Amino acid sequence: MCLVRDVDTERIINLSNVVPIISDPLIFNDIIKNWETLGFQFEPMELKIIKSDKDFDYYMRMIFGDDRVPIIDPYFDKNFKLIKGYPIGDMNKMIAEKENEQKKEEK
Repeated sequence: MCLVRDVDTERIINLSNVVPIISDPLIFNDIIKNWETLGFQFEPMELKIIKSDKDFDYYMRMIFGDDRVPIIDPYFDKNFKLIKGYPIGDMNKMIAEKENEQKKEEK
């Protein structure tokens, strides 16, 4: 898994609150072409390999902490609707939402 980041600043790329994660570097150019059709323009980018589970956990906490959405290999239609890719959910947030639903049902 790789994060996409700006070469000069090393900032992780953010597409309208979506943080793309690339699973296969060989499809990266196709993914970028899709993003460019939506009007996104980029400075030189690079893929930052996520080397370990610990690093992956660190990045996910950082992304979720910034209220952004990580999506693996995201492709979008012209309305920025996800047509291909895999969103990653925040487990803590999902558990809290489920608990709130159960409390409402108990009332």
